[in-house]
Amino acid sequence: MSQFSLPPWASRWFSPAAALPRERTGRFSTLAPTAAAGAATALFVAARAFGPATPLAGLPGLAAASAALGALIGIALGYLAGFVLAVMSEALHGQGSAAGARAALARGAVPWSLACILALALQGAGLLAGVPALAAAAAAVLLLGFAWSFFVTLTLLAQSQGFGRGGALGAMLLALCVAAVFGVIGARALVYRPFVAASESMSPTLTLGDYFLVDRLAYGYGRYSFPLLPKDFAGRLFGAQPKRGDVVVFALPRDPSAEWEKRVVGLPGDRIQMIAGRLHVNGEVAARREIANGLGVEGQDGKPAPVYEETLPGGVAHEIAEAAGDQGFLDNTEVFVVPPGQYFVMGDNRDNSVDSRIQTTSGVGFVPYENLIGRVVVIYFSLDEGEVRWSRIGRGVR
Repeated sequence: MSQFSLPPWASRWFSPAAALPRERTGRFSTLAPTAAAGAATALFVAARAFGPATPLAGLPGLAAASAALGALIGIALGYLAGFVLAVMSEALHGQGSAAGARAALARGAVPWSLACILALALQGAGLLAGVPALAAAAAAVLLLGFAWSFFVTLTLLAQSQGFGRGGALGAMLLALCVAAVFGVIGARALVYRPFVAASESMSPTLTLGDYFLVDRLAYGYGRYSFPLLPKDFAGRLFGAQPKRGDVVVFALPRDPSAEWEKRVVGLPGDRIQMIAGRLHVNGEVAARREIANGLGVEGQDGKPAPVYEETLPGGVAHEIAEAAGDQGFLDNTEVFVVPPGQYFVMGDNRDNSVDSRIQTTSGVGFVPYENLIGRVVVIYFSLDEGEVRWSRIGRGVR
């Protein structure tokens, strides 16, 4: 009786040590599995986080963007982990082969990729059929896929680097820690983007020399907030609507290469008007009370400008400055009706701000939803003519 032997395509995952001599460590043979693992993971995460809330028309774009982003992250983490594993291998008197480490990671990633796809199918079937047990089955499949991938990777890594499984386990744990740290940093970079205030138009909320972070995911990814999307991309991925009172950064409609920060005071369909320096939203005047003179904002006469706390309809309270009192150039306007899909923005330094009150080609006009880059969340650094303004660092923006 002849001994049963596994076919080559199966032996690498059922008997990885025996298959090792036949493994190739070429660039494509390692990049493709790690990219596939990253794409499959991203698809599963996106489906869990955003799938049920995403309209059917937006699902293809969501899937494509998630898969592309996941593939890039998978390749980057594969190279990083392969480098760390090779360093650890050399420290443990192994072969120190980065190519061998990447090949081990690539082969080990395949069961995880298959588990993600199967779990995604089970999850979708469970939602469509209304069977909660399928969600538990999806979790079990993911756990099995992770365990299988871990075993394959551990075996191949120990064989390719020439040391025992104990050394391979230590190297893998360190690589996982390093990859997790860089993964978190990369995720943060995809969400937050730094800016610096280049004018006084948002004083006292944001003043010249303030460095602040913008949450690019607050309203979803659009063509101006996510550089990997094509320039003709329409709509937003993971879209959400801004709220009245949000401080936003946007691509200037008349010159998208310019990025400005203002406060949203008018939503689609709102009627906005300034009367004697007071903001009116849908006929309701925004309440305000004087809280200080100055706070670093200079009036047109060189004296400190009056500063008020203004409360918008809906309850958002924020500070504004009236450098020219209540009779400035833009303190009395016509009624502006905000079109669908667009927003009315104003600067908090009301008499020193070019904003939606100026509807000519030299102004801002209404800001389309697709032009939004993100919401300002915090000031992380601040300078005034070379001097650090410690009191402004860490200040949340509202």
